Amino acid sequence: MTVTLRSRASDLPFPSLAQLMEYIATNEVLTPRQRQETCSALRTVSRVIGRRPEEIAASPRELRERLARLTPPMAGVTRGRWNNVVSLMRGALKHAGLATIAGRSTEPMRRVGETFSGISMIVECGRVCRGLHTIAV
Repeated sequence: MTVTLRSRASDLPFPSLAQLMEYIATNEVLTPRQRQETCSALRTVSRVIGRRPEEIAASPRELRERLARLTPPMAGVTRGRWNNVVSLMRGALKHAGLATIAGRSTEPMRRVGETFSGISMIVECGRVCRGLHTIAV
């Protein structure tokens, strides 16, 4: 069975957490245990945020920002469980194709010898320098 993961509201860029759970629960690539643990983690995220899964966008950035302000005691779980919840949530987002690596450009690099003009050269140099800076760290 294949579930298409899209936002039900055309103006929303991300599906809801409930849709993500439905996608994970019916995904046959994952083992039954992985599906169960991942859905449990997503329900925990929903409970900790204080909203129903249908009301929470499965946006990696928004979820990361919301969860960064919380601690395991605030969530009512141990440090180990909280780490697992966050890890499983990230895995679900990645598995559904919703996660991207922060700061990583999805545009192809220009070919050697292509000419640059004005502002595009500055933008391209910025992209390259950020990449080099990241590698050097």
